[in-house]
Formats: sequence, C-alpha cells, structure tokens
Amino acid sequence: MSLQQHVGQAATAVEQLLRALWHSEFQCRYGSYRTAIILLADVGLEFGLTRRCKRILEEIMPQVSGSDQETLDESHAPI
Repeated sequence: MSLQQHVGQAATAVEQLLRALWHSEFQCRYGSYRTAIILLADVGLEFGLTRRCKRILEEIMPQVSGSDQETLDESHAPI
C-alpha cells in the first residue's frame, strides 16, 4: 500500500469519526459521544498530537466516571 493510499484511508476514517461525534452530540447520545472522543484522542496520538490528546482525555474522564456512578446510584435507588 502506498503512502498516498494510507493517508487517504486515514482521512476518510477521521472524517467518519468526526461526523459520528457531531451526530452523537446533536442527538444527545452521550455514551457514543464519549466513546468517539476517546477514539479521536487515540487517532491524535498516532499523528503525534500528544498534548491535545491529553487535554481531550482530561476533559472527558470526569464525565465517563461520573456517568458510571450516576448509573450505579440510580440502579440501587429505593423504590
């Protein structure tokens, strides 16, 4: 596979990921949004964007851990 084909595939994948991010946020599907943000950070690492990826993950991690706790609290709430 040539470098140009590899770059084209990466661009297509990132475009699809960004589209999924936009749709999930717009449709309030926050679980999908959080997953896509983490995947975006992973892609950024592959392109050498370490500082930006660290910032993305620092912003999303409190939401991820907070949503898990809320789900646990709701499932054990008294009737």
